[in-house]
Amino acid sequence: METTFESMRCPDDHKVACTAYVLQKDTEVWWADNKPNMNLGEGITTWETFKEAFLKYYYPKKTRIKKQQEFNHLTQDKRTVDQYDQEFMRLRRFAPSLADTKEKQTEKFVLGLNPKVRCMLEAFNPKTYKETLRIAKALEEPLEE
Repeated sequence: METTFESMRCPDDHKVACTAYVLQKDTEVWWADNKPNMNLGEGITTWETFKEAFLKYYYPKKTRIKKQQEFNHLTQDKRTVDQYDQEFMRLRRFAPSLADTKEKQTEKFVLGLNPKVRCMLEAFNPKTYKETLRIAKALEEPLEE
């Protein structure tokens, strides 16, 4: 949903309503049961409140801790840079303090790359995550040939 919100430039005050609209089956029942408990003083549930309650229910503490540990120990290993990036992005939401700034996110990503790619990448001194990813992909191609 957050990817959709970002691409549509959805305002924060519409995110819960948009999400509620697409909920189905168990999640729709969960929302109907929990909506009254989440409304703040003015009857509005913020996106952060909704997201926190949703993740707490569908990702219990034990699961979240396991995912945080997976993110903390995530490395590229035998994955391509694209595959590593996908796993990195999937798991980072479970350990926000490890990648809560663009600098931390980029640093954590670089540290998990395979040593050859990481060493060559550091010579380019990329400034953003997007630039880091682009260069890492370009460096990976000659290694595979």
